[in-house]
Amino acid sequence: MKKFLMAALCMLASLGVSAQNVISGTVTDVKGESLTGANVYWIGTSTGVTTNVDGKFSIERIAGKKLLAISFLGFETDTVDIGKISDNQAIKVTLKDNSKDVAEVVVSERRRGTSEMGGALNGLKINQAELFKAACCNLGESLWN
Repeated sequence: MKKFLMAALCMLASLGVSAQNVISGTVTDVKGESLTGANVYWIGTSTGVTTNVDGKFSIERIAGKKLLAISFLGFETDTVDIGKISDNQAIKVTLKDNSKDVAEVVVSERRRGTSEMGGALNGLKINQAELFKAACCNLGESLWN
């Protein structure tokens, strides 16, 4: 019985220690709307997470790393110095709009022919004005107009 209690106490203690090494926070835009799927990662590593539907994230601290980068398509990447933030303090990151970078989208396809191995490559350029054109049902159907 004593061994069981000791094992249970050790497991509870390890959960408390691992929870202390986690940074959590929220990512929003300038309007205060949460950004789902924003990338949160330690600079200089391949360790990162994405935000959930509420824009919230939790990422484990890495020894020696203090700069956390937050990025999302169409927004400016932000860097946060985590060195002075305590483990139980949640951070809030607001990303600024950078939609001027999305001037056009290139859609291409490759088909494999029945008589040859290399297929034709078709490309389609869509400018910003066409992207903002109202779609009738979905983006795919608006490309046919």
